[in-house]
Amino acid sequence: MAGSLIGANNINIFAEDAISQALTLNNIGSAIKAENLLGINAQNINNEGISDINTDVQRGIKTSMIYTYAPYEQRKLSLSGYERAKVVHTAAQAILSGLESEINAGGITNKSALIEGTDKLTINAENMTNTAITFTDVLKREMTASLFSRKWGDWLHTWYADEWRNFVTPFYETYVFGSQTAGEITGKEIDITLTGKLTIDENKTPLIRAEEINGTALSTVYSNISGENVTIKADSIDNYGMINGNETLKIAVENDFINADAVIKGGDIEIETGGMFKSERQAIPLSGSSSGFTHTSNYVNAYGLISATGKLNILSHNGVHVTGTNIIAMDGGAVYVSEGNILMEALEYNDSWSIDKKINMADNKGSDSKKQISKGTLTIYNDFNLFAANGDINYEAYDIRGRGNLTLGAPNGNIIFTSKEAEEDYTFVLKMNMGWQGSEENRWSEYKSYHVGSTVEVM
Repeated sequence: MAGSLIGANNINIFAEDAISQALTLNNIGSAIKAENLLGINAQNINNEGISDINTDVQRGIKTSMIYTYAPYEQRKLSLSGYERAKVVHTAAQAILSGLESEINAGGITNKSALIEGTDKLTINAENMTNTAITFTDVLKREMTASLFSRKWGDWLHTWYADEWRNFVTPFYETYVFGSQTAGEITGKEIDITLTGKLTIDENKTPLIRAEEINGTALSTVYSNISGENVTIKADSIDNYGMINGNETLKIAVENDFINADAVIKGGDIEIETGGMFKSERQAIPLSGSSSGFTHTSNYVNAYGLISATGKLNILSHNGVHVTGTNIIAMDGGAVYVSEGNILMEALEYNDSWSIDKKINMADNKGSDSKKQISKGTLTIYNDFNLFAANGDINYEAYDIRGRGNLTLGAPNGNIIFTSKEAEEDYTFVLKMNMGWQGSEENRWSEYKSYHVGSTVEVM
């Protein structure tokens, strides 16, 4: 059976060969499937899933305990808990599928939906976005602080009732949640050519991703482009999801390629950028204020990964900047920069809290600021070269490990290994009213710092 639709909006077809042509193709929670060839030509394509009713999360509480000052063995501590939230959102997936699929469009949006060419998928477009449905929800954080209370013991003011008491203050923080039904672009052979931008799962807010069970393990759900042999050409790429080519992955970008809290993996990987190649883990600050308590804490995503089971080759014409990302090259490879620098560094972020609270006759004032360092690692299992033709090579609290020959070259620049400084600055002041005797003030403060260096261990 062969079928075609011209000038259609919502289409749902199952055919041997299917070809559609439209100004705008909206495929909302429906399926277009072809046993052989699927061809689509449209100005715009919206392939979108429909949210199921359970657009919610299983809520939990993120707890932070602060012992501002407790005498003797209980010195000041800061303890952070974890978000206990599980995404239960799913969507009725929209599908564009064929044994061989060829799609030509101006703009393509694939949201909690599937674009598939089982044997071969070819996409030619201006811009393309591949993402999951997202929604916001609020999680509760409880901050517990041990504070001092003083009050008169009787009406004659002959004695005091002093005690350390725990005070619990709630904060409500807004997070973005990603659906378990991700955006998927799949096929055995994938060839994508864009004159504009490719965006995968873009999100610059605290994002809690869904998880799925693989065997006995949980894995994070990313919107993805995944196949055996994947070729992508674009003007620019913002990847917050996953790009995977099991055998080969070739990516060519005219301008910048940003890989943020995201995954690039494959067999042999080749990446070339006309602009900068940037891969980073992100620290996104959350802050709140309530009942004399303020805090700023960072939501740090678990990922930032580039992994090649074969060779990894990155060629950038305007610099490589890696922050807190783990890179694995099983069969060696190279990072080559024609202009600009190679910078591989740890992620830095600051968490802090402050208290200004009067409890009866005692004033409690304190603050704590922590600058934290989260390192990344380049792991190699064969010969690997890093070469900056006209710039510097900088390692700032970043590790290189593995085996094989490691070659660093900066003929017109410098090669620098350096550290980053982590530090904590803590102050707590307790001022107590002594009645006719005036007041008494106690102050505790502590500052400490340490350096996190770079390590090179190649055997």
